Amino acid sequence: MLTAALVVEDGAMTTACSELITRSSTSDHYRMALLVVHRTSNRSTTMRDAVFRIVQRLESWGLRRSSGHGGPHDERRPTEIELPRLVVTPESAEGGYRYPEEALRRIRDAGVDVLVDARVSEAPSAEVAAATRYGMLYVRHTTPTREREGPPGFPEALAKEPCTSFEIRHIHDGGDRVVLQGSIPTDPFCSGTERRLHCKGCLSVHPLLEEFGRDGSLPAAAAGEAQGLPGRTGAPPLLRQAAYVATRIGPTVRRLADRLLRRGLRWNVAYQPTGDWRSADLGRSVKIENRPYHFLADPFLWERDGRTVCFVEDFDIRAQRGGIVAYEIDDGGHVPLGEVLREPFHMSYPFVFEADGELFMCPETLENRDIRIYRCIEFPLEWTLHEVLMSEVAAVDTCIFFHSGTWWMLTGMDPSGVGEGFDLHAFSADRFDSDRWMPHPGNPVVAGCERARNGGLITEDGKLLRVFQTQEFGIYGGSLGIAEITRLTPHEYEERVVARIEPGFFPRISGTHTLSFRNGTLAIDYLRRERYTR
Repeated sequence: MLTAALVVEDGAMTTACSELITRSSTSDHYRMALLVVHRTSNRSTTMRDAVFRIVQRLESWGLRRSSGHGGPHDERRPTEIELPRLVVTPESAEGGYRYPEEALRRIRDAGVDVLVDARVSEAPSAEVAAATRYGMLYVRHTTPTREREGPPGFPEALAKEPCTSFEIRHIHDGGDRVVLQGSIPTDPFCSGTERRLHCKGCLSVHPLLEEFGRDGSLPAAAAGEAQGLPGRTGAPPLLRQAAYVATRIGPTVRRLADRLLRRGLRWNVAYQPTGDWRSADLGRSVKIENRPYHFLADPFLWERDGRTVCFVEDFDIRAQRGGIVAYEIDDGGHVPLGEVLREPFHMSYPFVFEADGELFMCPETLENRDIRIYRCIEFPLEWTLHEVLMSEVAAVDTCIFFHSGTWWMLTGMDPSGVGEGFDLHAFSADRFDSDRWMPHPGNPVVAGCERARNGGLITEDGKLLRVFQTQEFGIYGGSLGIAEITRLTPHEYEERVVARIEPGFFPRISGTHTLSFRNGTLAIDYLRRERYTR
């Protein structure tokens, strides 16, 4: 069994670190045996450091009171983990921080196989990694922007980059290579991005350590190199801090105004008859009105017995939970049919498919941490739970289909379990309701938040067209893309982008993230700032 040591901050550590230690306690392949506590010897007192500490405190205060932030793994709390501690005062050195010789000796004496630093801070030196048998894993923020000063999310927020990237690197025997790359949506407030990136990076270490302990090796990232330049963790220059604060004033004021006026970004659904989704004039689509304090999203069309039905997510804003409802569409317009599925957990993305002559639905049930399918008893409103395909998984927007003699599943997954930055994973099985889906050896087949997340599936003329969501800065589901899956075998996955759909087809809309086309009818959702009471 692999023996690991976790590097944490002095006095407190995130609950993500606590969760990583908890996961290690139930692992058959590695155990966390030591906490290496970083103690900062001197705190910088320059003007820009002092000002930036004020900015960060104000952001932390605001984020704790803002919905959508402060998830279960990004808090900071006193360490209560019963593990031996080694308190270290690191020294700055060329190539990364280093430890005093006495600390390195104690790490060697503890029999540590691998050190883990998930703080998303400065890189370690080779001397620190050499104190263990298999070196060191560390999480590093990378950014495509040239101005790299500041914590993760700061340069991206200023440049309005939609995603913030990271990599997990392995230092061993003089080498320093990438073993995992990923990204998360950039929060407009850099403190939110920094917390979530630490959480994502920290818990992404767990499956790596499992694999390392089981197989004795680590994977190599598909790209092999960093997706951007390594970020710098120091306080940014005062002028850039001022520019950052100025760009945050507008969103903060708007957020306060939205709360007072009971408004915000709200999804809507529209549809139209069309013979070709490529040439459709989306601006001519018919809108389905939202109910007060509700919104509709994620439309999926199905035709049976001469009836065209649109299944959609119906989200209750006050309850903060969604269920599935149905609308019938015909030449005269649309008619609400009623509720299809409502569980004590959030449901969305009602992907519908046919198998064995029957109709099934695979809604997103991320909140319940599973992938499940329901069978239609009487079209379109009566459904019953048929099978739970996977349990204890963080999965979103699942598509299930039959292709070349095999059942396939394409789903957005986050192996860290955090629920940030989903990558596209493929699975295959001999039956659609199997509980033994085989992971594709190329997983994730599409990585990064730029286009990994599904937004629907179109089949035409033997082609598989995957609709994907494109992340925009500060907007979940900013636009849509269509990718043709050109190769899908048990060993290969390839796709190429064939179309883009931007959110300009209606006035004042800022996003779109699901498209459905079936038998001459198209349905799409769109995002617009509206009053919830209307």
